[in-house]
Amino acid sequence: MILHQYVDDVETAVSRAVDAGAELLAGPLRTDWGTEAAYLRGPGQLIVDLCRDA
Repeated sequence: MILHQYVDDVETAVSRAVDAGAELLAGPLRTDWGTEAAYLRGPGQLIVDLCRDA
């Protein structure tokens, strides 16, 4: 399962998540569909997509 979470600042949200123990899988990057996104793995192998409209 992937949880998509829109945030105001992807880089800051990634830093906070990694500091809290999440594993950065990819990004931050610009997607083909016009968002800035980063993918992380959290507790229970949950994948989280932190994103914002670019």
